[in-house]
Amino acid sequence: MISHRPLKIAVAFVVLGWSAGLCGQRGSGRTAELGPGITVESALSIADCFKLARDNNATLKRAVAAVQETRYEAIIARSRLLPQVSLLFAGAAEGVVDTVIDDKEKLIRATDQSLDLQVRQRVVEFGPTKEQELNRIRDRDRSLYGKEDELVRVLSGVRSVYFSLQIMDEQLGKHDSLIAMYKEKLAKAQERLTNGVGVKSAVLTADLNRLEEKQRILQLNTRRRQSLVRLKELLGVAAIKETVTFPSEIKHLSLSEDSCVALGMANNTDVALARLETELARRRLYETGWQFAPEMSLSAGAGTGHVSAQMELSTNRDDSQHKWNLDAVGAKAVTEPNGNLVSIDNDPKLRYTARLTLEFPIFQGMRRAGEVGQALAQYTQARETLIAKTRELERRLRESYYNHQLSMEQLSIEGERVVIARERYALAEAQYELARITEDGYDSFREQLFGAQDRFFAQQFSAMDAEEELRALVRVLE
Repeated sequence: MISHRPLKIAVAFVVLGWSAGLCGQRGSGRTAELGPGITVESALSIADCFKLARDNNATLKRAVAAVQETRYEAIIARSRLLPQVSLLFAGAAEGVVDTVIDDKEKLIRATDQSLDLQVRQRVVEFGPTKEQELNRIRDRDRSLYGKEDELVRVLSGVRSVYFSLQIMDEQLGKHDSLIAMYKEKLAKAQERLTNGVGVKSAVLTADLNRLEEKQRILQLNTRRRQSLVRLKELLGVAAIKETVTFPSEIKHLSLSEDSCVALGMANNTDVALARLETELARRRLYETGWQFAPEMSLSAGAGTGHVSAQMELSTNRDDSQHKWNLDAVGAKAVTEPNGNLVSIDNDPKLRYTARLTLEFPIFQGMRRAGEVGQALAQYTQARETLIAKTRELERRLRESYYNHQLSMEQLSIEGERVVIARERYALAEAQYELARITEDGYDSFREQLFGAQDRFFAQQFSAMDAEEELRALVRVLE
């Protein structure tokens, strides 16, 4: 018998830190209360997000319902092994027209009716697994694995959006400081120009800096609103206010390459389904010979006219397969054929019965060889598919691990570039104030700083995407 072992999915929420400054708290508002139809207005932790997603996400709830459906199918399938109790009623009536007496017809009625209580219990069944049962096993495991895949997809999406918003909030804070600085410089440049000690180009440069920062802030705010809409969909809430903060701390994924491969191989649902298909194909191959077993029916029992009991051993041909069933059947008459209740005093004597029928298949053409060959080919396909999926998964895991390591190294490098560019820009600004470098030279340092900041910002998202890809593959979400 094939039993389902749910994949182990660790779902907790310890996440990658893209930079040292990102780990600080942005707001200490009250954590929003959770519930359906909620409007989130204050600080939202990653744990709150996961609880909301589990409770309200539509696709996740649909996957849970699919699992429940397969569980009810299992209850229906197992019901054949439980006692089957029936009440049997039989009745007959007939009328005979008697001789005409005094020009009137006399109608004589005769009636027969009986009421029996029957109990049937399946004692044991053996033989090949019916195709219907194999499909039920397949559907059950697919729904369970589908739920796990949906859970990973939803929670991974929540993590990505949550920490994207956190990165954007950090960047918005930095750009807000920059635009305030450029506004101050613009005001000073205009004042110096008014007093006759400044130049027009300094005013224009300061104004250009202000406009560039304004454009970056507009782009970030638009991207943040889009992310809030996506998070709202994933959490299944009514609305998320733009003032909501995301204070949860971001941490790195710390697993070795071999650990990632081992976890991914153990938890991957595609490989698990391929393993299931291989086992089902192996079972079909093993059970092919049952189709050519003798067909038989054997029953033996004892009873009176009122009480009977018997054992039945029979084959049940279904979907070109034999199923062997051993049933126990008992019956008790409740009424006599005349409608009166059964009396023990007039119970007939005990009688014994036995019945046997056999059918031996002798020659059925080349059907046996064809079906065995077909089952063997199906098993070979399933086995090779499992091997191919296992090797492909290992390749994807190792590639994702290397990509994650590369992204983190590149993030560190981009962070160092920002620090250097900022120091060079500060030196250039001092030189420019002393008129030791031209305005064009000063602008080039500013452009280098902006470029370094933009590359670091983009690399934060690349590192996060690489992290989420690896986490989804190894099924480690906390």
